[in-house]
Amino acid sequence: DYPNVAVSLNNLALLLHDAGKPGTLPTDADGRRHFYGHELAGAALAEKTLRAGKYPVAVARAVMVLIRHHLRAANLVRGEGGARSARRYAAAVGEWFPGGLALAVADRLAARGPESTAAPADLLAHCRRLAHQWFARRDERGPPQLLNGHEVMKLFPALPGPKVGAL
Repeated sequence: DYPNVAVSLNNLALLLHDAGKPGTLPTDADGRRHFYGHELAGAALAEKTLRAGKYPVAVARAVMVLIRHHLRAANLVRGEGGARSARRYAAAVGEWFPGGLALAVADRLAARGPESTAAPADLLAHCRRLAHQWFARRDERGPPQLLNGHEVMKLFPALPGPKVGAL
């Protein structure tokens, strides 16, 4: 509903998504470097950075979700995993699914620059298909449930059960 907000969140996530790499750079026995766990370290660092910058908590959480799961999105963008993986990723990131795909495409294309073997048109077409499927499933489900019955009962303990159900 607010495209500028989504773009700003994606820009923050894109800027900070690999911030955890320096702290997760071990070298294996063969001399190869890995960044195992950088997505978790990056999410924590992004939260700390955004909170220090006085960003709203909701912004920090959304950026953290995108960063924490950006490798899962990258796998989807590369065509790894199927519909089940896409559903699990969608459940993890919720409304930020399309933004997560955009982050993964940008990351993939920027990782190797002009030497990238990824064909931008193919990546974008695949992401477009995934996003269309996500929007179709979202439209079938309707709007998200804001509160469940237990939460309503905590807010309004005097209401009897049938009235809570009507809410």
